[in-house]
Amino acid sequence: MICGIVLSGGESKRFREFVPGIVDKALYVYEGETLLQRSVELLEKISDHVIISAGTPEKTYLYRELVGRVAELVEDPPGLRGPLAGVYASLMRCAGKTALVIPVDMPFVTGSLLWELVFRARDGFLASVVAPNSNLYPVLMALPREAGLRVAGALLKAGRHRLTDFHRGYPDLYYVNLARREEWRNAVLNLNEPVLSIDESVLRGHIAGDVEIRRMSNSNNLNDFLEGQVRESIWYTLRTGDPTAEFKLYSSKGLFLLAAKALLDSNNSYERLLGEIILRGIITREK
Repeated sequence: MICGIVLSGGESKRFREFVPGIVDKALYVYEGETLLQRSVELLEKISDHVIISAGTPEKTYLYRELVGRVAELVEDPPGLRGPLAGVYASLMRCAGKTALVIPVDMPFVTGSLLWELVFRARDGFLASVVAPNSNLYPVLMALPREAGLRVAGALLKAGRHRLTDFHRGYPDLYYVNLARREEWRNAVLNLNEPVLSIDESVLRGHIAGDVEIRRMSNSNNLNDFLEGQVRESIWYTLRTGDPTAEFKLYSSKGLFLLAAKALLDSNNSYERLLGEIILRGIITREK
C-alpha cells in the first residue's frame, strides 16, 4: 500500500509576496480548483490513503470542508512545528509501507514522476529529485514508511526540523534526474515563483543521470546508523562535529546543497563559513 501525504502546514509567506490578499496558498484557486484539491486528486490516483499535513487546528478546520471526505487531516505533534514535524505526524498515521510526499504548491507534478519515486522507494531508498545543475527539491519524495518514521523521530528529538536534515539522516538516497523526461521539466515549479516555466539553466549542468547513495550495508543496521557509526551521515557529523566524510560524499555526487549543510554543522568556524559561502552561491544562482 501507498499513502500519499500533502504538506500544507506552512505559513505561505513567500506566496503572499506574489499573490497579495491570499492568506493560505492551499486555498488559492488555480485552473478552477484550489491547490489543495489538485494535490489530493493527484495523490488519489496513486495512493491508497491520502493524508494532509495541515499543521494547526485552524487549518484543519478550513481544509475539512474542502477535502475532509477523501483525505485524513493531521496536525503537528504538540510542541513541534515545521515540515519535518508534519512529515513525522503524517507517517505516524500512514497505513501503507511506502509514503509519497508532495508540497501543496507544486501543481505541475506529474504522475509518472511520482511513480518513479515510489518505484525507487520500494527498493529502500528515500527517493527525490535532482536537476542537472545540482538543484534539489527535498520536499518532493517517496520513502519506506517505517524507516522514515524512525529517522524523522530521531531528528526531531535532536532538535532538527529541516527536510534537508531528513535527507542527510536517511541511510540510502536516490535522486531522479529531472532532465530524463521532457514531461518532468516543469514538474518542480511551485507557485511561489513569479514565472511559471523552468529556467533553462537548471537543465544544464554536470549531473547527467540519476544519483544514488547507499550508506547501509550488511555490517550495520539502522540503529548503528542513527548512533553515528557511519561517518558519511548527519549522525556522525552531529556526534563528532566533523563533517569531512559527509561533505566529501555529497560533493563527489554533485549534491552541493547537502554538502554545504554538512559544513554548517562543523565545530570548525572556517568550515561553517565555507558552508555559508556555498549556500549563498546556490541561492544567488537560483534567483
